[in-house]
Amino acid sequence: MTDNSIVKKTELFIEEVCRPETGFNQQGKNFLKHLKMTKFYAEKLHKHETGISADDTLLVASLMHDIERAFIKDKDAYNKMYSKKKDGFRNKQFLEYHQKLSAEIASRFLFENGMDQSFVEKVCRMIRNHETGGDFETNILKDADSLAFFETYIDFFLEIQVKRTSKEIVADKLDWTYNRITFDYAKELASEFIHKYKHIRCKSL
Repeated sequence: MTDNSIVKKTELFIEEVCRPETGFNQQGKNFLKHLKMTKFYAEKLHKHETGISADDTLLVASLMHDIERAFIKDKDAYNKMYSKKKDGFRNKQFLEYHQKLSAEIASRFLFENGMDQSFVEKVCRMIRNHETGGDFETNILKDADSLAFFETYIDFFLEIQVKRTSKEIVADKLDWTYNRITFDYAKELASEFIHKYKHIRCKSL
């Protein structure tokens, strides 16, 4: 039997738009892995905190929280706005842009697939606030995003990005990713990743 659920449709959509030949998509397979791992951790955290499974709005938001990065055509312009800046991930203007554009793409996709207004609004509210959190479910998404970032990218940052920038910049990014975590269980899960970069600097410990 074919799975026509909106979660499955979303998974198929992100797999399609994250193909290497589909424009600039933030490290291709690694980016797709990050989206899927965010869903994995959102399910895990929600189950731990509530005892029940996450609903489809949280799962879809998890899969699409960074989706604007799959549609970037001009890598140089993107770098000028974000990755070349010293404040980078702390740049409020960029984070707001990133969340807003991802929510707009998610909204368009969900309405095209027949989802109602309340479902779309709930998904987009989480995506528009996933960098800083707010309510319970958005905090779950935020923490899942941090855990998925560590799972997917920590080795890249410690082996490659540290040579492109500096130990201080990399440690600051990893500290920020850890320090924004809300739930104690998420911090416990993050601890295995924290030890990987303890040698370069860790404000969090």
